[in-house]
Amino acid sequence: MTSITAERTEDPVLAATILSKVLAQVKGDETAKPFAALQAELKADKTFQSELVAADKLTAIKAAMTKAGLDRAEIPASKKKDAAYVVQALDSLMKAYPDTKAAAKAKVLRDKLAM
Repeated sequence: MTSITAERTEDPVLAATILSKVLAQVKGDETAKPFAALQAELKADKTFQSELVAADKLTAIKAAMTKAGLDRAEIPASKKKDAAYVVQALDSLMKAYPDTKAAAKAKVLRDKLAM
């Protein structure tokens, strides 16, 4: 429980993943009650939920980057148009979720692509 609570702000995705795994293991058991209560609390926490959604979107953008071959140090001229689309997606993420960790990571990626 302590590690989930600690990761809540540091790595919300990890906290949600750990919590889901723990709940799956103790389902129906008396020990599940505090974890179920924490899950309900996190579902109601708008900041936490924003972090999760933004992280999911960033993961999808990164996967698209890899598929398009944009995860290399140098982007070939033939991929510049694809890079522009990714930059737009990153801008959209940063605008929709400005105060999230994913937005900060998106900015780093965007800066790298914009070079």
